[in-house]
Amino acid sequence: MHITFGRYSVAGVALALLVACTTDDDDPGVEGADGATAASGSGGSGSGTTGSGGTSSGSTSSGSTTSSGGGGTSGPTKCQAPVTLASSTPLIADFDGYDGATSLGEWSFPLGGDSSVGVLAGTFVYGDDHVEGTQDVPEVSEMVDGNDSTYALSISDSEATEYGGGLGIWMSECVDASTFDGVSLWVRGNAPTGFAKITLLMEETTPIPEEGDAEAPVGTCEGTADDCIHPFHEFEVSDEWAEVQVPWDKFTGGNANGPAVEADGSNIWQVQFDIGLEWLDEDGDGVYEATPGPYELVIDDLSFY
Repeated sequence: MHITFGRYSVAGVALALLVACTTDDDDPGVEGADGATAASGSGGSGSGTTGSGGTSSGSTSSGSTTSSGGGGTSGPTKCQAPVTLASSTPLIADFDGYDGATSLGEWSFPLGGDSSVGVLAGTFVYGDDHVEGTQDVPEVSEMVDGNDSTYALSISDSEATEYGGGLGIWMSECVDASTFDGVSLWVRGNAPTGFAKITLLMEETTPIPEEGDAEAPVGTCEGTADDCIHPFHEFEVSDEWAEVQVPWDKFTGGNANGPAVEADGSNIWQVQFDIGLEWLDEDGDGVYEATPGPYELVIDDLSFY
């Protein structure tokens, strides 16, 4: 079963329903907000599709956070009163609650499918080949057959040229998952480098928004998206379904423009996955360029464990 969702160009979205793919023109070979370069095969650095809190962690961000950061005043954040997840509610998303008809841009669900948790969630996707000002979006976001389940979330491109793409889960509230050991998911796809990356967006590693950007999910990092680095971890991807479990101590630590920030399950407001193109120095002059090619990333049964 394959369902392709509508996609729209979005220059900036406040806390609204999820729409679709937007990208930036930043050089993905430059270190992004997640602290890894696309040249390392750790994923792209795009502006991301936005939704109710959805944004990518690349060099620039659109939607509910700002890429410049540091120009505003730190106020109350959603992580001042995080929702503590009980051991009985580890699931983030299995996508089987999707009705098979609703546009992805209009679909949201209780975190883990459990309304008693009190957290709304949704999906976002992005890629590098979006043509600004048009609806020409080569990236395809689909619900496809899951891992022994009805649905899984997919992002793919038959010929990416800039850096790659990604997808993720936004959450309406900051969550405290520190009672768990880490993050688990099932994954398959076609990764040009053989790897994809999971990134945890945390309060401490999210820039303070610009003045007047009151609807942004307020972070506390006094710096830009280049200074505020989210914890991340790279994992292998093949064309066969495989389970990936990442304990907190396997995440490369983040940075709050100086202070180190370790992943421990606390203060998480978004989980993101990136898949990047291979970058090669073909001329041996130290200049790396992306190798255009196809990619696909499919995730299912995303949970804490």
